[in-house]
Amino acid sequence: MASIQPRFTRETYERQQAQLEELKSRRVEIIKDIAEAREQGDLRENHAYHHAKDMQGMLEAQIGELERRLADPIIIE
Repeated sequence: MASIQPRFTRETYERQQAQLEELKSRRVEIIKDIAEAREQGDLRENHAYHHAKDMQGMLEAQIGELERRLADPIIIE
């Protein structure tokens, strides 16, 4: 089954590219949060750790979705 190429105006494409870069820049922050939470000890009941890992999962899902949409778009004028 062939995938459908997304269609964007130049403005929408550039806005989504900027959003992708913003999300990617948050990776460092979340990695830091995870490291700090790990230092607190037992991970089984460490809510800060689990929250940071959940945030990381959601962030990576958003990044993946934007990367797929922006991989081969058609720019309409």
